[in-house]
Amino acid sequence: MAGHVSPIKTGLGCRCPACGEGAVFKSFLEIAPHCSACGADFSKADAGDGPAFFVMFLLAITIMPPVLLVLFALQWKHSAEEVRWTGNGGAAS
Repeated sequence: MAGHVSPIKTGLGCRCPACGEGAVFKSFLEIAPHCSACGADFSKADAGDGPAFFVMFLLAITIMPPVLLVLFALQWKHSAEEVRWTGNGGAAS
């Protein structure tokens, strides 16, 4: 076991916080039950919905700006206006 493990290196490398060698994740979003190198127990660490939230959040901030840009560009190109309801049986003008 290492005497001093850098939390930044282990965090960015997804390595065990105790020894800095074993993998923390079993799969893309699932934490391993224990460290494969030193045997540290990860079963107490409940990630809950954290990993899924961060993946959805990162995807949203990378996907939504181009989608909105295309949407607004199409509205600008076609001179889209708001629909105004006249009240005559639900017909739009």
